Amino acid sequence: MIDTIYINGRFLSQKITGVQRFANEVVKKISIISKKDNIKIVLLCPSNIEEVNIKNVTIKKIGKTTGYLWEQITLPRYCKKNRIHGLLNLCNLAPIRLKGNNIVVHDIRVLEKPKEFSFFYRIFFKIFTKINMKKANNIFTVSNFSKKKIESTYHIHNVTTVYSGVDHLVAHQYAETSLPNSFFYLSVGSLEANKNFKYVLEFAKTHPNLYFKIVGGKGKAFADVDYEQLSNVEFLGYVSDEELYSLYKNAKGFIFPSLYEGFGLPPLEAIAMGTKVVFASDIEVLHEIYGDTLTYFNPSDINSLDEVIKTPHIITQDERSNLINKYTWYNTANYIYKKIAK
Repeated sequence: MIDTIYINGRFLSQKITGVQRFANEVVKKISIISKKDNIKIVLLCPSNIEEVNIKNVTIKKIGKTTGYLWEQITLPRYCKKNRIHGLLNLCNLAPIRLKGNNIVVHDIRVLEKPKEFSFFYRIFFKIFTKINMKKANNIFTVSNFSKKKIESTYHIHNVTTVYSGVDHLVAHQYAETSLPNSFFYLSVGSLEANKNFKYVLEFAKTHPNLYFKIVGGKGKAFADVDYEQLSNVEFLGYVSDEELYSLYKNAKGFIFPSLYEGFGLPPLEAIAMGTKVVFASDIEVLHEIYGDTLTYFNPSDINSLDEVIKTPHIITQDERSNLINKYTWYNTANYIYKKIAK
């Protein structure tokens, strides 16, 4: 068994979305699991990260570069110099100059939905991921849907599914904040093309008597949207955890119109925080993760949501408990740990 697990900590310099959330929570849980075996956890990070303190984890800042240059030049140079093998990479990419990487590839949306990305990033991702697949020791992904896509694309058969978790929310005691409007439908996520929040806007246009709140940064896909034209839609931007808890708990329903996901974490967060009705896109991966717990609609047909919004499935306490117990960061981290620490 190894004595130290080294982790690519570039994610600490990035804004937290689903991928960075995955990395943060897995590191925290691995640091707990590894303690019983006296295995040290070291996060190798660029110098521009904010000061962080993760229990049982050593933060090692290296080099002066940032971003991809740090990940592809500075980080592998340091690993080779210090004879570090089996680097754990939790956010899709790993240094291509290193062999034996352990890597989590959340999805291959760049290849599946190329028009949503710049030409440079498409080429970069395609080449680098192909090299990473060949050199990796262990490859993980967050759903059987993504596993199937990755294996068929790269003609490999060694991808392991490790689901995301939601216990980071369940374990915390949030203070509920007051809300100006308690009758609303909620959507949460980064406002990019694949999240399909324009569906919510189109639905709101035809239902002026309903009220909608959208949480998340306004991405490039919304550059041509007139945010002021709909009086029944409120864009909240980024909110605190306490505010998000109150929104989830008080929402009439949660709407998740995404066209493509590797896992699809927001519905799980909504259910864990008390949302009793979740309307979600009728796509393969969400059926895998949630089964019959959600109320599904066609994300390309406005009439589809109209048909189900009046008679939604009400999520029971048993269904909520089953999902919370099934999808935990401890399970995710423990599976990865057992594969890389042997």
